[in-house]
Amino acid sequence: MKIHQRTSVNDLAPVMKRYVADGVGKQTAIRDLLTDIRHYCDAKRLDFDAALEGSYDVYCDERYDDDFPTAIKRVP
Repeated sequence: MKIHQRTSVNDLAPVMKRYVADGVGKQTAIRDLLTDIRHYCDAKRLDFDAALEGSYDVYCDERYDDDFPTAIKRVP
């Protein structure tokens, strides 16, 4: 596991533990976390969709240690 992945997993572990403690599975916990982030963005007038799209680019850079080829990027 690369350093970026380890850091992300370690940073999110306590958050995920709280969501899973509500009695839901990990996949549902991720859904609920994303839902709460959407609500947060609405309340703070932040652009969730722009953040989500930008996060994919950062994820690819971190995962592949380089710019992810444009030709195989996800198209919204």
